[in-house]
Amino acid sequence: MEQHSFLQPIRYSGRNYSFIAWNNARPLFTRRVRQALTQAIDKREIIDTLLEGFAEPAVGPLLPFNWAYDKNLRDVSYDPAAAQNLLQQEGWLDTDGDGILDQQGKKLEFTLKTNADNQLRRDIAVMVQAQLRRIGVQAKVEAVEWNLLLEQVFKRQDFEAFISAWDADFTVNPAPLWHSAAIANGYNIVSYRNVRVDSLLEKARTLVDRRAAEPLWREFQALILQDCPYMFLFVPEKLAAVNKRVRGVEMDVRSFLSHLHRWEIATAQRE
Repeated sequence: MEQHSFLQPIRYSGRNYSFIAWNNARPLFTRRVRQALTQAIDKREIIDTLLEGFAEPAVGPLLPFNWAYDKNLRDVSYDPAAAQNLLQQEGWLDTDGDGILDQQGKKLEFTLKTNADNQLRRDIAVMVQAQLRRIGVQAKVEAVEWNLLLEQVFKRQDFEAFISAWDADFTVNPAPLWHSAAIANGYNIVSYRNVRVDSLLEKARTLVDRRAAEPLWREFQALILQDCPYMFLFVPEKLAAVNKRVRGVEMDVRSFLSHLHRWEIATAQRE
């Protein structure tokens, strides 16, 4: 780094989150199974291995920069033993001793899709496959050409699980992802249904007073985490480097130029 000693590195949060979507419309992905799969995935290992630590765990459907984000929301813990217990409660046992759980002659297996042109997501899929294998779940990784993936997932909802990411908006409007009406007319591609969530989304959006809306948004986030329609993975950080002569540099989720008006270049000191 000596040849770049004149630079100062800056890390700042991005405004998208990566996730694994479980297709709630498929009989396999009951609430308990979704919870188990989520608890069996070590997102910290994924962050440290594939992103070299340059990301923060994603906790729920809103991101920290949003005013409605619940800072006290507890993430689903990584707990393979608890995950195995949940699967046993659903009747998934390794009856033939081959290391894969089964039920009435059917293996606990599914296909995990992602877009073929994204190396990071393909690597995540392989890591998730290995982590799930430890608790007796067989995930088959399938890398799909992007246009075909759009057709399968977003148009026909023909998938079991897939890895992707959403850009988060600065406004609070998660209804297009989570309201049951968005299954047919929106981006609720996992066919998630929860009557209470629908009610919260409808009510919270009508409230102008943030203090009145906050408890509704907190409950909404908690319910999504409990139901586990997604496995929320991480919020990647962005990296930049600035000449040390430039003072007052700040960058945030809005843009690397969001505080440009405060930047100034220090004049060289004569000896």
